[in-house]
Amino acid sequence: MTGDENGAALASAFRERSLVRVYHGGDRFDGRVIGLSEELIAFAILNAGIRYDGLVVWRWQGLENVEAPHPHSAFYEAVLSSRRHNAPKPIRDLRGMAELLRWARAAFSLVRIHPRADEPSVSHIGEVVDVSDETVTLREIDADARFEAETKEHRLGDIVRVDLGGAYEEALALGSRLHRTNG
Repeated sequence: MTGDENGAALASAFRERSLVRVYHGGDRFDGRVIGLSEELIAFAILNAGIRYDGLVVWRWQGLENVEAPHPHSAFYEAVLSSRRHNAPKPIRDLRGMAELLRWARAAFSLVRIHPRADEPSVSHIGEVVDVSDETVTLREIDADARFEAETKEHRLGDIVRVDLGGAYEEALALGSRLHRTNG
């Protein structure tokens, strides 16, 4: 599909709340579009077990292809329906990265930001401490669920993807609470 065709397919999928497969930044994602703006695409991800596993928000740059409808839509919809597993509610304010991160600060204990399109595996996970029109400040957390002592500032213009509410981020948040409880 061309860029315009991909955009039209995503817009249609958003309106109809239908499942799609998206190729973005070299990765494949199955799920539902839950928000669109001129700058950002918000997507509820389905994992291999056909369960929702958080949200991902991308910039339009990096969008490679959209398969709409999803190639296994009927099967996936039947599984989701039988589990009574509903997609997250649409994100209404996707005007830009600053607005997204302000909303995420209130809605999620941790966020994962990907600051480089050329290195999609590089990411930073942490608690949003502050968001300005130019930067986000994170109190980052390590793989042992321990918060770093110092905060780090990241330029919003460098962020190409934000992950919210996934199983790994939730596990880190739980681990950090257990550390606080158990000393």
